[in-house]
Amino acid sequence: MTQVMKTKYSGLMVAAMVLLTAFSAQSQEVAVRDGKYYGQDGMVFTGDLRSTGTDGRLHSIHTVGAGVLAGPVTYYDESGQVEETGYYADGRKHGVWKQFNDSGRQTG
Repeated sequence: MTQVMKTKYSGLMVAAMVLLTAFSAQSQEVAVRDGKYYGQDGMVFTGDLRSTGTDGRLHSIHTVGAGVLAGPVTYYDESGQVEETGYYADGRKHGVWKQFNDSGRQTG
């Protein structure tokens, strides 16, 4: 089963939520197969992955390296404020993850 995510990316950073989301004209579709991310060209994907909803609101920025979640990730709430930050290594959550309340104060 292939799940597709459209992304806006730059550099060597990427990550992803496995959703079908809407993006700007500079979007690229990224497919997730067998736990790895692939670009439209079929090559393993590396870069920044920005996930937005159909309303254009930013949901998250993930980092993908060599086709797997690898690096920082930031999740945003409905108002656009940072809700959670963390790090992935080899596709798994790694290290300290931080949660923030509506006022931007760290809660966890």
